[in-house]
Amino acid sequence: RYRNGEILRIGLGDLLGLREIEEINLELTSMAEVLVKAVLTIARREAAAGKGGDGGPFAVVAMGKMGGREMNFGSDLDLIFLYEGPEASREFQTRVAQRLISFLSSPSGEGVLYRIDMRLRPSGHYGPLVTTLEAFERYHRENAMVWERQALTKARWVAGDVDFREKVAAILEKLAYDRPFGAGGLEEVIRVRARMEEEIAEEGKNPFLDIKAGRGGLVDIEFAVQALQLVHGQKRPGLRTPSTLKALEFLVETGLVEEKKYNTFRRAYLFYRQIENRSQIYQGRSESRIP
Repeated sequence: RYRNGEILRIGLGDLLGLREIEEINLELTSMAEVLVKAVLTIARREAAAGKGGDGGPFAVVAMGKMGGREMNFGSDLDLIFLYEGPEASREFQTRVAQRLISFLSSPSGEGVLYRIDMRLRPSGHYGPLVTTLEAFERYHRENAMVWERQALTKARWVAGDVDFREKVAAILEKLAYDRPFGAGGLEEVIRVRARMEEEIAEEGKNPFLDIKAGRGGLVDIEFAVQALQLVHGQKRPGLRTPSTLKALEFLVETGLVEEKKYNTFRRAYLFYRQIENRSQIYQGRSESRIP
């Protein structure tokens, strides 16, 4: 009920022109954070009541649009669960994570809160649901693909033990930015982008425009910004932000992007995001393909 009321309030603010797109997406993200924190409290209480548990440090890390504080009305939650403690505590933390996912994504009389996407965790679908912070760091140092490092530009602690927050945030920033990102990394970003254009957007095969994955779409803007963050973020801490628009502002302020290109990127980004929001209000689901 709370979520439905907030969606109505924020949606009316959008349709009546009372709020800018950046404010709308920030409010939608803030609402999601409040709900994840509330649900985590319930999940931990129920997990402890079932079989007991030590309840060691636990963190919910948001990726994607939630990580960037850029959520739409129909955004999924891209989440990673991290904890600290002995292997014996994995069972308890897994129960917490399972309950959290269930409460967030199970249908009720009031509807569903969110769809949950866990594919960005180490090893994707094949990896454990919860990962120790040490194992997470080791995976990203030794085995992660370029796109996984790129995804870390959006990673952000959103819920869990506050005392664990700074440690998690420091590791996330180090993994994204403390190593050089050279020509090989840029080539891989371009290769992945081309695959998305062909396989997801099916560019040129259908009579529609995919404003997200299609040519000249949102992903082009986001990938360009993220690539520049990874190339220059090691020496320019101001670039280490999960927000696409804030990163763009820093890029133009430091001369890394020309003002004309900045204006083109910003206008296109806000235009596409508005189309996404209006489409989701109208259809009640996330849809990036338009006639």
